Amino acid sequence: MDTKWSLTPKNTLPVLVMLAVVYAASVIFSIESLIVGVTVFLAGWLAIVSTSFLHRSSMQKGKRAHPAVLILNFALAAVLFFFILKWAADLAF
Repeated sequence: MDTKWSLTPKNTLPVLVMLAVVYAASVIFSIESLIVGVTVFLAGWLAIVSTSFLHRSSMQKGKRAHPAVLILNFALAAVLFFFILKWAADLAF
């Protein structure tokens, strides 16, 4: 299987940039329904980035990270990024 077409953070970077612009515009213009959807998506995307970085760095060191560690990292990163983005949106209102 060719990894060129996979949904890795590097390949989806243009989508992230577009959503960050949409997030900033929705915060500026106070469009609450759009803020919630984009916040959840960005938090998930950032959690995927942090988990894939942890996985790749552990593979480069020759040790595989336990799947439970990766799942816990994903969950904690998603919650943390969600609250950070929510806090930033709340400051704008």
